[in-house]
Amino acid sequence: MKQKNLTILSLLTSLMLLIFAGSALADVTVEFIDNTFSVGRTDQTIEMKVTADSPINMFDVVAEVADGGSFATVTDVSFNLAAGSGGSDLSLVDGPTDDLFRFWGMNLGACDPILNAGETVAVTLTVDVDCREGIFTITPTGLTWDIDAYTSATTMFLADCAEEAVTGVMGTYEVVDNPPEFTNCPTEDLLFQCNEPANYDFEADDIDLGYCNEELTFSMVSGPGSINGTTGEWTWNSVGQVGAHNVSVKVTDTYGQEAQCDFVVVILNMEPEVTYCPPEYTADYDGISVVSVSFGETAEGQVQGWDPDDPTCPGPLDYFVSDGPDILGSALVIDSVVEVPDSGAIAFWSWDTDDEPEFTGIHPVTIGLTDQADTVYCDFEIQVLGLEVKISKVPEDIDGLDFVLQGEYVNVPITVFADGTTVGGFELLIQYDAAALTFTEASLGETLDNCGWEYFTFRKGPFGNCGGECPSGLVRLIGINDVNNGQDHPDPCASQWDYDSVTVANLTFYVTDDRTYECQYVPINFYWLDCTDNTISDASGYDLFLSRQVFWFSEPDDQFLLLDPADNPFIAGWQSIPGGIDCENQADPGKPGPESFIDFYAGGVDIACAEDIDDRGDLNLNGIAHEIADAVLYSNYFIFGPSVFDINAAGQVAASDVNNDGKVLTVGDLVYLIRVINGDEIAIPKLAPFANNVDVRVVNSINGVSVNTSSGTDIGAALFVFQADNVLGEPTLSASGMDIMSNYENGELRVLVYDYGSGYVPSGENKLFNVAVNGDIQLTHAEIVDYNGSDLNVNASMKALPTEFAAKPNYPNPFNPSTDIQLDLPESANWSIDIYNVSGQLVKSFSGHNDAGTVTVTWDATGMASGIYFYKATVGQYTKVHKMVLMK
Repeated sequence: MKQKNLTILSLLTSLMLLIFAGSALADVTVEFIDNTFSVGRTDQTIEMKVTADSPINMFDVVAEVADGGSFATVTDVSFNLAAGSGGSDLSLVDGPTDDLFRFWGMNLGACDPILNAGETVAVTLTVDVDCREGIFTITPTGLTWDIDAYTSATTMFLADCAEEAVTGVMGTYEVVDNPPEFTNCPTEDLLFQCNEPANYDFEADDIDLGYCNEELTFSMVSGPGSINGTTGEWTWNSVGQVGAHNVSVKVTDTYGQEAQCDFVVVILNMEPEVTYCPPEYTADYDGISVVSVSFGETAEGQVQGWDPDDPTCPGPLDYFVSDGPDILGSALVIDSVVEVPDSGAIAFWSWDTDDEPEFTGIHPVTIGLTDQADTVYCDFEIQVLGLEVKISKVPEDIDGLDFVLQGEYVNVPITVFADGTTVGGFELLIQYDAAALTFTEASLGETLDNCGWEYFTFRKGPFGNCGGECPSGLVRLIGINDVNNGQDHPDPCASQWDYDSVTVANLTFYVTDDRTYECQYVPINFYWLDCTDNTISDASGYDLFLSRQVFWFSEPDDQFLLLDPADNPFIAGWQSIPGGIDCENQADPGKPGPESFIDFYAGGVDIACAEDIDDRGDLNLNGIAHEIADAVLYSNYFIFGPSVFDINAAGQVAASDVNNDGKVLTVGDLVYLIRVINGDEIAIPKLAPFANNVDVRVVNSINGVSVNTSSGTDIGAALFVFQADNVLGEPTLSASGMDIMSNYENGELRVLVYDYGSGYVPSGENKLFNVAVNGDIQLTHAEIVDYNGSDLNVNASMKALPTEFAAKPNYPNPFNPSTDIQLDLPESANWSIDIYNVSGQLVKSFSGHNDAGTVTVTWDATGMASGIYFYKATVGQYTKVHKMVLMK
């Protein structure tokens, strides 16, 4: 075939040369169109455009491919023939070298045109491009192809068998490498869990792949992890690396073209979970956390949690106090954290409260649990309840003074601090020194009165306003927020109890004007007889609060001291609830019991010292004692009364005890003042009251009783007060050198033994006087001073021995469940008491032998039926029967 082509080519060349020799030139333009190719591609096409002024019926094109860094080989050619042409033979002839090629076309056997005049046709060349980047050119003119020794060929076109002039336009072709591209670069964040590694398979493409042995290589640009250069697999051991991370990778082809993929990797963390958080403080104790305490106690409990993804991803579990109470240096703390395999970790927390009001209230707590990436919280509240009852120590400060003046009335508030609960009622039993203080009245506190508390009462004794024998120095206070008297149910003043002390009652006392009590601190205490004393009820009435701790105000330390039950056994008295009684566990099982919850603080009254007010004998307060002006002022007092003391009445009255006998504003003081001014006496130094003792015995005599004394010092005067059934005549004085005065009225006998002169009762054993009585007599008060007027401690046998047998009516009567039966024995004797029911059956017997005196028997009728009973007392031949009523 190649030989045939060469033959035809030779003939064509000869023919064209002959025609060319005798033809006229016409215009033809041959233009190679610029283009760009990818490296190493085959079957790329180059367009050559041909435009002729005349119809063309034959052509021959010789062109050169020039290497400009890249090269191509023409492998085929195609030609768009003119419309209506009869067809053409078109041939491509390989050149003698790779850079030359030749193609021609004609209508064999005819001279018909294959390209019409004025038309543009496209010749398409097919080329194979090599594997180098660069350019190559194709030049269609100016070349001669020597076919053999005799013939050569150049580019020419024939029109009507005549040669046309040819203009050639060179084509320039750029051969380039195409960049690769990622086909699956992430468009959204890649998400991975904290406890698993991150990975991603990248894919890339390049249209040049498959040509020139081109390959792609992957590599990291920035960010964590690594990528396989061949496969494109990106991996990162991201365990624990919680958060968003920027990553860039690239792909590069053989020619260095590259593409970059930027993406974000997010390492997700499963936040920890709180599996146990303390319950509401109003809920029942769950056995784990104590979140409701009384101040001074410890709140404590647990917080539990776990990490669902990994206990170490991204880090170990850790607890911390985000918010919690921190009061007076005491803060809520996490004591320890214990890891539990497969269950997480438990935090043990605690908070030590103190006996201070600042600790009471509701305290929010937030404990955080973190896995070093995310944090969750446990929120709960601690309730600290507080109940304090305080008797005020008065005065705290009055016009710069810290004492109470004698002979005046003083108000002693009782305050309750009750945070965390409302108070619906209280019952308080108060004990005081009746010799130094005289209780006059009690009133409800102003705040409670304004809130509408409806019931308040007081009784001058533990069992009410008792008659007959009644312990002195006790007052019982009862206050209730409401009584069942209709629809008026006042607000318990709930807001008033929080953070503030509320005055629930005010006690008014008269401070004795007996100057022997000056400079003394007179305590006022709480007193207990049973579980009902000194209790507080909440507003509902379901919760009863008892004493927890009792504090004694210490003088002169001015501080409250806790009474230690170990040092002060719980017996009936001011220490606390009587020993052996568990008041908290008196309720039946399943029923709410009272709670030991109240801290009691005793108070008292500071009585002024005379020297703190003013000097004795300086009545006009001019700084000079025992001078004539003082005597004039004192004399005016006896004529015009207290109005003359208009400078400082308290100080002037205190200065009036010139003779230092503990009594103010007496004629004796005036007499002594005059004697000091005259120089007959010197100012008396302060007495030492109660430095010596005297014993008083009331004993039976033939017609009544006699009063005897025994003392280690001389007695200057004595005052006795008796309760007597029937006094027969005036008392008979036995002490020589003394005088006696008496008065018997309304069952009370008062006897004064004294002397206006220099008489006295000498130290030692002495019989003072006799009293004739018909019946019982009892000494109720004795006041004795020595020859200097100083008070003596009196130890008295208060009751005389019985003069005859007597069986007293039982007391109390009616009773429940016990009552006392008393027998008076005038002499040593055997006795018996038999108790019968109304049917005459003997239910209880008592018997014994006692010396002269009074025998008391207590019958406990627990388990006996209510009703009437009789007791029969027998002493020798004497019997007595009394009726008793047991009322349950």
